[in-house]
Amino acid sequence: MRISPTAFLWLNALGFQAVWWAWAWGAPTGQALWPALGSVLFLALHFAGTPDPRRDTLSVGLCVVVGFLFDTAMMQADWLRFASPNRAPFDGVQPLWMMALWTSLACTLHTSLGWLQRWPVGIYAVCAVMGWLSYEAADRLGALTLADSVGGVVALLVGVTGTILVFGSNIGAPSKVLAGVLAVLTSFAASYSAFSLKSPLSRASAIALVMRGRSSCFIK
Repeated sequence: MRISPTAFLWLNALGFQAVWWAWAWGAPTGQALWPALGSVLFLALHFAGTPDPRRDTLSVGLCVVVGFLFDTAMMQADWLRFASPNRAPFDGVQPLWMMALWTSLACTLHTSLGWLQRWPVGIYAVCAVMGWLSYEAADRLGALTLADSVGGVVALLVGVTGTILVFGSNIGAPSKVLAGVLAVLTSFAASYSAFSLKSPLSRASAIALVMRGRSSCFIK
């Protein structure tokens, strides 16, 4: 499908927002058909127009894996509860509709979010705002429920969302992808410790470890 780069960028940005809002409406009400069809349509249009389908396929794979680990870890830590969870015995892991959202997010990494790859210094500040607002809005719409441990949620959102964008910019470079994986694990472990420990000094040390894990993503 031939489409101008500008039109493809706008289609990508608006399409992802449409998918997000569809699931934000569908998850609380248990209506999955139309959001699912919208997700499939978005993916079909994206891969019909992307100049590099192999790169985007790899991005989808990474986003699905990291998103699954992230959301499931949040659920197991009792920091996050989703509307319309999976049926037992899989109700303790990321619901399928969130996997659809992470898949759609992967399609934006080199398109409507591609500009972040040119701004590595501020990438975490942007990701913190975007990631937090996304989950906060979903909370207010009833698609999920965030726990009161706001600090832990923010720390995880910044670490994982930032790593996802690093994955997108460094796809195909094994050493950089490995560094991103290690940063995810480091961020989660330190974030969990930071907001489980009572000592302010222990929390400060754990948060410092989170920041060090994030910086390891940027290997030149």
